Amino acid sequence: MLLVVDVQLDSDVAEPWVTATIYNGSQRCGGTTPVRDSESIDPLRANTITRLTTVGLHLSANQNGSFCAAMTKMVVQVWADRGRSPAPLLTREFPDTRTIFFSEFD
Repeated sequence: MLLVVDVQLDSDVAEPWVTATIYNGSQRCGGTTPVRDSESIDPLRANTITRLTTVGLHLSANQNGSFCAAMTKMVVQVWADRGRSPAPLLTREFPDTRTIFFSEFD
C-alpha cells in the first residue's frame, strides 16, 4: 500500500520520516516498515509543503492469528532523524471505516 502525505512544519527537519498505523477500534492492525539506513531522505524545509511517501504498509495478525477485517482509523506521524527522534513532530488521526479484502495470488 502506498501512502503519500503533504506536510508543512514551521522548522527545518534534516531527515523526516512518516509512519502510519492502522486500527480497527482500539486493535492495532498494521503499520509502516521502519526506514533503512541506506535510504536517501530529502530534507523538509520550514514553511514549505513537502510530500513524504511510504510504500511498506503491512497488516499484522492478532494473538489468535487472524487479521483485521476492517480499518476504522489511521494515525499518521512525522518524525525527525529517520524516525529515531524521541517523539513525533506531528500526529494526525484520520477516522475512516474501510473493509479489508484478502486474496491469494498463485
